[in-house]
Amino acid sequence: MHRLTDFWKVVRLQALLMLLTVSALGALGEISIRAVHYFWDRAPIDRSMSHLVDQDEMLGWRVAPDKNETYRMTDATGTHLVRYKTGPHGFRLFGNPSTDETKVLIIGDSFTLAFDVSNDQTYYALMQRRLAPTQIFAYGAAGYGTLQEVLFIEEIINLVRPQILVLQVHSNDIINNSYELELASYINNNRHARPYLDDNGAITVRTPQSKLGMAMTVLAYYSRLASWAVHRFDALMAVNAQTRTVENQIQATGFDHPGFQRALRLTERSLSRLRAELPATVKLYAFSADHREPFATAMGALLTQQGFTIIDGVADAIEAARRRGEPVFAVDGGHWSPAGHRIAAGIIGDKLSCDL
Repeated sequence: MHRLTDFWKVVRLQALLMLLTVSALGALGEISIRAVHYFWDRAPIDRSMSHLVDQDEMLGWRVAPDKNETYRMTDATGTHLVRYKTGPHGFRLFGNPSTDETKVLIIGDSFTLAFDVSNDQTYYALMQRRLAPTQIFAYGAAGYGTLQEVLFIEEIINLVRPQILVLQVHSNDIINNSYELELASYINNNRHARPYLDDNGAITVRTPQSKLGMAMTVLAYYSRLASWAVHRFDALMAVNAQTRTVENQIQATGFDHPGFQRALRLTERSLSRLRAELPATVKLYAFSADHREPFATAMGALLTQQGFTIIDGVADAIEAARRRGEPVFAVDGGHWSPAGHRIAAGIIGDKLSCDL
């Protein structure tokens, strides 16, 4: 009996020591990553941007307003400082809503958030200088789908009262507009709760992941170490599951993919809602930050049906510059460097200047 009691004492002691060791290593890792963040990167680990984003009951998340950050980023030209600043409502550029000048509202995702470049290097800041005295209001949120953008526009439209709306889109918008497709995606699922439209037009907020995944996401929101681990795991899964991700299935089957067809109907419903909410006098423009098919063609057709003028050539021009050896992409190889933003600003600015 005494030997059995002694055995369990040893087991409990070993378990306690293991728990203390794991806790100490976790605390050391958390402190180390936060120290790197504070003293070197001056930025969230792995582009998670958790402290620059606020959770939102309806939108899922939104860009935090009134932030002022300086951090280092790297692209083909080397390491450079980025001065990231947001104003009211999370806008990176917020003009004068009371002006009598023409007002342009630009809404998009991470390409418009433009975390890789300073405020004055964004495509819309460059357009602002070129199109002055036109007032530009630009808001982008990483990972946003069409419905989130529409809901945000509905929230802000009476404050800005623009004459022109520019919607920046991406091929992953169609994935993000469908719970079914986002749940099946390894490369365009950011694991956060977001609003989705159903076939009846109702909005529900759902999280496209398992309960374990949801727990890890919550932990990653509060812990930089967990955030680092989760993003590393996501990157590994994305690389190893490229052939199984739903995007490649859609590319193989095209418009015959049933999930893709449903996602297109949901996207069309979101765009119809936007058109109905805007005054008929607002001019509508849209451009895509990439050209992955069949998503780009499908989105272009839906936008055209809703009265948007498509600004063609942005993604193609940036890709052509990359082939010439120009450093147009940020360190992730997808988002734009300052050079990429300059190209986008020229094409979009040319189109808008003809109609101002």
